[in-house]
Amino acid sequence: MFGIGSRRLERKLRQRGKVAMATVLSTRRAMSGLYKSNDPFYQTPPTQATPDLWTMTVRVQPEGAPGFDAEIEAWLWERERPWLNTVVPVLYDPSDHRKVVLDRSAEAQNAAQQATFAMREQWLAEQARSPVDRLTELMDLRDRGVLSAAEYESQKRKLLGQ
Repeated sequence: MFGIGSRRLERKLRQRGKVAMATVLSTRRAMSGLYKSNDPFYQTPPTQATPDLWTMTVRVQPEGAPGFDAEIEAWLWERERPWLNTVVPVLYDPSDHRKVVLDRSAEAQNAAQQATFAMREQWLAEQARSPVDRLTELMDLRDRGVLSAAEYESQKRKLLGQ
């Protein structure tokens, strides 16, 4: 949904919906904003003056409830567009998981940025560990029965770059 219906849905979800964080699985530009054209005659400053409609697939992770995938359409500026694997705040209807919109409040945006930064820091720390340490950890998980032999082999190949 986009346009007036999206604003109406956002108002309803602010009153009756729940807040959650969602991980972006994919994004694509559904529609360019107004005044945008490939015609060189119209390449004047207003051509970049409007946001684009972006369609995002997200995995919503509510607290105390199972996660679910949803699709969100939102008018966003290019610099506002969420990238793959970033965290975005959403409002959703617990009774109808198709009703999901971006939460544009400053507090929610700040919390989502902090969650994204924490996720990146964790990933960087994991990448900084030596492959020998990670391989030892995988062997330990396999020996305890947490990983099957096939999962261990696939993780080992991925780790060693094969």
